[in-house]
Amino acid sequence: MKKDIIALIGAVLLLLVSLFAFRGVLFEKYLEEITGKMFVAADRDDFDPGLPKGTAFPAIRASYRGREISDISEFLGERGMIFIANRSVDWCPYCMRQLVELQAQLAGFHEAGIGVVAMTYDAPELQQDFIERYGIEIPLLSDIDASSVQTLGILNTEYEPGDHH
Repeated sequence: MKKDIIALIGAVLLLLVSLFAFRGVLFEKYLEEITGKMFVAADRDDFDPGLPKGTAFPAIRASYRGREISDISEFLGERGMIFIANRSVDWCPYCMRQLVELQAQLAGFHEAGIGVVAMTYDAPELQQDFIERYGIEIPLLSDIDASSVQTLGILNTEYEPGDHH
């Protein structure tokens, strides 16, 4: 009986060590599983928040590398820029996966002369954890008090600040 308990404890410990060792791979598989069908080939609904086409990009209020910025023109490429507004790279698997996949294509955007910049309402230290974990080189702005998403007309009012939905 004593040998069976020792064997069981050993098996549980081995399982825990294995889960810890493969936590990164397991997390990636988890993200892939829950976000696998999130991308669509075309926009087919009438939900078009934000700035009307052709509108100049307004001043924002965000922080980047310890400084407050209001103008994102420093991120422009020779042929324009892609601006991504996400909720969170701390807890939102869809937001995380979107930026990881965009990062994989970043060189192609740069070769085409297109700058890429993203913004979340996460605190800079939470963003830094994500940046380091996934090797993100896309400039990641921190929206101060969600003021930028309000200015852009894309604030989701169904959730309170801090909601993890």
